[in-house]
Amino acid sequence: MAAPKDETQAINRVSGDCSETRPLLEKHENDNRSPSRWRAPMEPLTVLVLLAGCFQDSVYEQYFYYYQCKRYNVTFSFGSNASKCENTTIPVRENQITAQAQAARMALYHNVALYSTVCISSILLGVWSDRSRRRKIAIVPSVFAGMVKATVYLLFISLDLPFYTFFLPGIVLSGSLCYYFSALAGMYAYMADITSPSQRTFRLAVLYMCEGLGAGAAAFLSGYWLDRQRSFTNPIWLSLGLFGFCFIYSAFLVQDNSHVEEKPSFCAHLRKVGGLFKARSGSDDKRWRLWCYYIGHLLDIFSQGGFSVIAILYMMNSPFCWDPTSVGTFSASMNVGTTVFSAAGIRFFRRWMDDHWIAQIGMASHVLGCVFMAFAPYFPNTRTILYFVCGSCYDYETCYASPFSPVPCVMILNKMQISVLRGRMSLLVDRDQQGLIFALSSCVAGFLILLQSVVFLSVYRATLHWFPGFGFILAAALDVLVAAMVAFLHCHSRASGETSVNESKIN
Repeated sequence: MAAPKDETQAINRVSGDCSETRPLLEKHENDNRSPSRWRAPMEPLTVLVLLAGCFQDSVYEQYFYYYQCKRYNVTFSFGSNASKCENTTIPVRENQITAQAQAARMALYHNVALYSTVCISSILLGVWSDRSRRRKIAIVPSVFAGMVKATVYLLFISLDLPFYTFFLPGIVLSGSLCYYFSALAGMYAYMADITSPSQRTFRLAVLYMCEGLGAGAAAFLSGYWLDRQRSFTNPIWLSLGLFGFCFIYSAFLVQDNSHVEEKPSFCAHLRKVGGLFKARSGSDDKRWRLWCYYIGHLLDIFSQGGFSVIAILYMMNSPFCWDPTSVGTFSASMNVGTTVFSAAGIRFFRRWMDDHWIAQIGMASHVLGCVFMAFAPYFPNTRTILYFVCGSCYDYETCYASPFSPVPCVMILNKMQISVLRGRMSLLVDRDQQGLIFALSSCVAGFLILLQSVVFLSVYRATLHWFPGFGFILAAALDVLVAAMVAFLHCHSRASGETSVNESKIN
């Protein structure tokens, strides 16, 4: 068996002339599957999995607020509720704040139950997929977990079942199968398996763009559905159907691309977790660089997730008082706009810039957006400021999307650094560790989502009375720290002579 370094050099010789604009469905030279069988693309599955999963995530926080509004006798309006929110007496306003705080507590318990189990199961499934098959180990069980979670939501909402004795145990069961986190990690590892180093960053950015398309469509459609049908169950039914289709797609149409000739024991693969950050060729340089990229990537995810975890509650509170349609449109603009333009930005900027500069632009976009979001209540037109943050085509008077009212955005490029850092990490590990590196990222990302809920929801509850936007300032400060780390890596890269925008230069 060839050494990892020789194997990587062979890949570079085969694909050294590959362009980043290579067709996404073109068969790779190293693909060892039968050419007579059609290979289903991974990008549609990514869109559908995120569409199904984010349908649930877009609904449950709003349902928790609706649930608490019933408890505290607060009017929950599916339509525009600005007049009800802004023109209230002091007792009613206090009840609104209490309902907000209790909804944040329910969301916290939900996230603890889900992501504490996701952290464990994602790393186990990811390591297992390296010694077996990506599809049947990392993707299919995770998609099935989405069906389980949708069923739990439906029973909880429809039958008004207990939160602590039914809902939370059901969420733990879904998390034990890794929800859709293992599926996403498996998709990224799958893409890393079939792409060359020169095109990997861009292909991962395309896959991340598909995530944004699915999440954005889910946010918009869920808000529109809540506003029109006044029901929390219909979006969950659609989510269940989508997960069912994804299960069939992944189980019967997606081919396994990882052919493993040697199958060491599962414990041997688990021991690779500790050796992942060791030097690939005896050099300590790559080990500490991998550590830096990994820590920076996770801190950036923590910052981005902190923004998202409090944004919905923030926008439903005074002075914004947004209805589900407005919240859904805003979330859709955030997800679709930022991921699509970030992927296009990577493709555009790589003509002239090093990857580190691209990451710095993305983090600057995120920091500015967080600052604008934090101080949005103090601007004259709060709705305009929020859409200036994310970018959208929106009619602020009628609250409907309009193609004739484009608003410039601040956060339009705030996802570029995620794909860049993932690509750099993938290039620093061996081919048989691709599943492990993405599974480990997914595992820690699940823990970070849990930590986001604990930190940012707690900060939001503590600062709700005097500065609700403090959590966004905290998110911006974390990304500034990541920017400093990336700047240090950039200086080291230039000192080492790695100034080319070609990703294969790192090898």
